[in-house]
Amino acid sequence: MSDADVALKRAVPPKFAAGRHARALTLAGAGLFFLAGCRQKEKRVLRTEPWQAPVAISASGQAPSPAPGKPVRYAVENARVSLELPAGKKKLSGTLARVDGTIDLDVQRPENTRATLRADLTSLALGMNGREDSPELLARAFHWLELSSGRPAQERDKDRYAELEIRSFDPLAVSDDARRNRPVAVVARGDLTLHHFRVPVTLELEVVLRSATQEEPSSLSIRTRRPLVVSLVAHDILPRDSQGALRANAVRSQGAEIGREARVSATLTAKALPQNP
Repeated sequence: MSDADVALKRAVPPKFAAGRHARALTLAGAGLFFLAGCRQKEKRVLRTEPWQAPVAISASGQAPSPAPGKPVRYAVENARVSLELPAGKKKLSGTLARVDGTIDLDVQRPENTRATLRADLTSLALGMNGREDSPELLARAFHWLELSSGRPAQERDKDRYAELEIRSFDPLAVSDDARRNRPVAVVARGDLTLHHFRVPVTLELEVVLRSATQEEPSSLSIRTRRPLVVSLVAHDILPRDSQGALRANAVRSQGAEIGREARVSATLTAKALPQNP
């Protein structure tokens, strides 16, 4: 042993040297374990979002892939709105024949879906107990909606439409059926503007996206799974005369006369508009 080795051995006590070697081995082992863990296969993450929206199946059996993050605009082609107004033993019912609007559907992120739908209240038809349309009931309804001919035309135009604005589609369930051209249940959230009053609403809907081929525009079918309950009082729809003045005595009997709410159901189909390249 040289003089330098002897000097080094005296400078470092045996216990300290042993501890130093032990720590070095420990750090080396930890490093090897870390590197080995990095090479392990990552666990599969089950994704729940974004929702897998209904994808159309083409005639060749291949599902066309929509552009990610790019909503497709659909225009309403056909729609039918029906309503019921429970009023004691009376069964008032009606329909709205004219509905238009657009739906901007984002199949990758349905929470970004937007829609604006308008129903022309002058296309309203009303009847009672399953009978044919009643002109008397319709005239009374137009008084309440302030759409009577006794009102100025400019004022009638303000209240002519019931407008539904949808801000998002939220899925009720996620399944492989969405890829098989089958109905998918969603919740639509937005606002209903009726008789110059806007009220937040939530609708349970069934949505189907269809397409005959990849080249043909797809179509969209939507129906309500449960009727939307619309409070007449919340929209200031109260007994009025032909001039729009409130009939104070009739307000008390409103529940028995025509009810205090309307239960609205709807079905519609819409067609995809040409997309900009």
